[in-house]
Amino acid sequence: MRTRKGSKEPKTMPPNPGIAGIGLIALDMVWSSDRSGLELFAGGTCGNVLAILAFLGWKAMPIGRIGEDIAGELVKDDLARWGADLSCISLKPTAKTPVIVEKIRRDRNGIPFHTFSFHCPSCSRRFPGFQAVPACSIEVAIEMAGAADVLFIDRASKSSVLLAEAVSKAGGMIVFEPASIVQSRSSAYLLETANVVKYSHDRIDELPQSDSKTRFLEIQTLGRGGLRFKTRGTRNWQHMQAEPVEQIVDAAGSGDWLTAGFLYALHRRQTNSHKKLGVKEIVQALALGQKLAAWNCKYRGARGGMYTADKSRIASIVAEGLSASVGHRHVTCTGSDAPNAVADVCLNCSSSRVQSVQPTVRARVLASGNRRA
Repeated sequence: MRTRKGSKEPKTMPPNPGIAGIGLIALDMVWSSDRSGLELFAGGTCGNVLAILAFLGWKAMPIGRIGEDIAGELVKDDLARWGADLSCISLKPTAKTPVIVEKIRRDRNGIPFHTFSFHCPSCSRRFPGFQAVPACSIEVAIEMAGAADVLFIDRASKSSVLLAEAVSKAGGMIVFEPASIVQSRSSAYLLETANVVKYSHDRIDELPQSDSKTRFLEIQTLGRGGLRFKTRGTRNWQHMQAEPVEQIVDAAGSGDWLTAGFLYALHRRQTNSHKKLGVKEIVQALALGQKLAAWNCKYRGARGGMYTADKSRIASIVAEGLSASVGHRHVTCTGSDAPNAVADVCLNCSSSRVQSVQPTVRARVLASGNRRA
């Protein structure tokens, strides 16, 4: 964790940076037309970014209202598996855990694509959605997460604003990934005060012009077209081509790997303050994020590679990305058992079942894969 303002700064970067995150934390249910069965993972943008960074060795603290239901237990088990701190994941009053269904299919040319649904594939009842942490419940999280090096936010709320104020005051970096432009005081505040704002072109065309003095980087992802970014004080975009993908199985979650890789590299490269980072450091950090995003496309689910890949391979990707030269980047200036598992997670389905929930469901879902080293 970072030292607070007023305390003596360390001469070297802390070995284990800390990130707190508030926003969408959900259970991902992944179906594939190429494979029978169902895979369950902790997901949501916030959940994925923090799980990846925990996997890479960061101290990660997700903040939310995850309930004491089957979906919530699966989410917490999965995040704990990678070393996340769950002290603030079930703030009161808890809510029903959000569930997202990802379906992986192939088009007429055999190219994989995915769609998302928020309805139970068994009974068609809508799954619970995101519910923000009430402002009256956020004080304990502010105390625990106030010294985080980074605060990640993907849903604007009064609670996320209070957290941002505390972390920013202590010198931490605020990263905001809005899913859409919502006209609210909380969203407007975060857009003006966040140090990094990242969004997808298929959700937001472009942010309104801003004179924010705290935002040093705006990133727009372009899918297979790569990404573009602009830094403080400039109106010109710089474009980075996407990293080549060897094999596409599922592109879901690639944006979360981009964010996590970017933050990991940024923290490793900075020697003083994120406010003094130049374009060179930003490009190098984004390049590592792109490498991890491309690697992720070979696996099902937003973080599938974490469960099946050799960790030494991931380590080599990170090492290669950290040592890569900016000159190598082309940067241009431009304007399980599906029916039973579903029934266990879906409250509507499970309420009609006579038998109790099988404890083997959780073990079956989380048994395979490598743990964080």
